[in-house]
Amino acid sequence: MNAMEMNIADFEDRIKFKEKVEGDKDRIAVLLKFSDNEKHLESLQKGELFLNTLKLFNNLPKGMGDSYEGKCIINVDFKKPKLKKGTKTILELSNTEDAEKHMLCACFITFGDLKNNKIVFTPEQKTEIRKSFGKHVLIIFYPSFVDNINNCFEAQNISPIAGKVKYDDYSVNNPQRIKEYIEDSPEKYLWKDKYFENQKEFRLVILNRTSQEALPLEINDMSNYTMLVTTEEMFSTELGFELLCYKPKIKIEASTDTNNIN
Repeated sequence: MNAMEMNIADFEDRIKFKEKVEGDKDRIAVLLKFSDNEKHLESLQKGELFLNTLKLFNNLPKGMGDSYEGKCIINVDFKKPKLKKGTKTILELSNTEDAEKHMLCACFITFGDLKNNKIVFTPEQKTEIRKSFGKHVLIIFYPSFVDNINNCFEAQNISPIAGKVKYDDYSVNNPQRIKEYIEDSPEKYLWKDKYFENQKEFRLVILNRTSQEALPLEINDMSNYTMLVTTEEMFSTELGFELLCYKPKIKIEASTDTNNIN
């Protein structure tokens, strides 16, 4: 058994829980946090969060960033001042407070994505990850991460919104997406254009901390339910584990459309 296999065996042993999962294929099993900087992931593994502002993602190259992040996109026909489907003229609604919100992003793997209890990737997914993500990945067992976030954020009086991103065709005016923005619902932070849907993004946005600078936060050490490997190591080894976990009380989930595992 090589070092990589020993690490995986140790990881699999550490994430076994008491209650076997039956069904719920849409529930998140694992988060994948990618980075070219291994030291950043080591710090995250120790519980040191470093959240960038939504505005930062407006200025990153497409794929890593999104010029529409934190904005509401509306298609308008100015000859007929009425919301209309599929026009090329758009309005970008935005405000400073949204731009100064802070966000943690990761890729999610659901229990339904697992094949014979293993994380596997299609050739297309591997190509996209190599192109737009990082050389290293922190694999995080999601239920334990949720408990950690809930407990630590409550103690620090931090209010988050979190869940799977809802991908939408921004060339079409979706009434629900626009309504959530106009009504200033926390759900508005969970929308992205369908161009990005292959990223399968999970995101966590802090609602009651705003600033122009990155936000450092601390949670409990995650070493017992995470594993740090290179992206190529993850591709070359089908990471597997038993579908044993418990159902934590979810405070950071916002809607039945994101990740309802209460």
